[in-house]
Amino acid sequence: MQLPASVRLEENLSYRPGLTLDVYLPHQAAKSEKLPVILNLHAGAFQSGDKSMGMEEVLPLVASGQFAAVSIDYRLSGQAVWPAQLEDCEASLGWIRGQGPNYGLDPKRIGVLGHSAGGHLAAMLGVGGPDGNQGVACVVDISGPADLVQLPLDNPKQDHSSAKSPEGKLLGGAVAARAEKAAQASPINWVKPGCPPFLLIHGDQDPVIPPIQAQRFYRRLKTAGTEVYFVNVRNGGHGNFTNPEVARRIESFFARQLLHREVVVSEEAIQEKD
Repeated sequence: MQLPASVRLEENLSYRPGLTLDVYLPHQAAKSEKLPVILNLHAGAFQSGDKSMGMEEVLPLVASGQFAAVSIDYRLSGQAVWPAQLEDCEASLGWIRGQGPNYGLDPKRIGVLGHSAGGHLAAMLGVGGPDGNQGVACVVDISGPADLVQLPLDNPKQDHSSAKSPEGKLLGGAVAARAEKAAQASPINWVKPGCPPFLLIHGDQDPVIPPIQAQRFYRRLKTAGTEVYFVNVRNGGHGNFTNPEVARRIESFFARQLLHREVVVSEEAIQEKD
């Protein structure tokens, strides 16, 4: 995306050996205090993509002067298997807490947003995973898988189980042969009381990650007492939604959780444009 004139970029900052991140900052912040930060985790089926992706909903928030953003590269499955990707995301949170204040970032107000594979990683940061909660304030999970064990059964039309599938490459082998690791890499299995607020957005015609994955995750979070919102995008596919209402829901959610405004986050279904 073209960088708005009101946003400046500090790029290719090292946050762990061999990995970099970009920091997006407004030229003029709405207030002089440190800004809440949105950590962006890109899509790509764990095997492709980079930190330049997935900023469509985030850049306008930075341009408003009320938020900053960090977008990271993390190790892809061709470089390392799970849990390397989660370890990288956790390291980026450590960088924000340690170095973020030097860039005007508030380490106590970190929201996470991810698409698809990035949504999965965002969810893992939110529920805490095996290392416990990482202290993020809220999570936006767009079209992410929640249960890698169940995914092959939920979508038998696509390969989610062989060693050559995206999930198999992530886990280092066929899902059935890596069942324990697949369970450990499934956000739904780490839900517990005390999780931060979640916004789940999923297309009801998603051909890659069936919406039942998000629906089950929503129910598990709700049962645990989490503040969670589910937005069904009617006629929506695997992300890349064109209805601007999607971005407005994300903005409302971050305003509520990171700016602490009394904003209503609607769960009304959104109709994707034809």
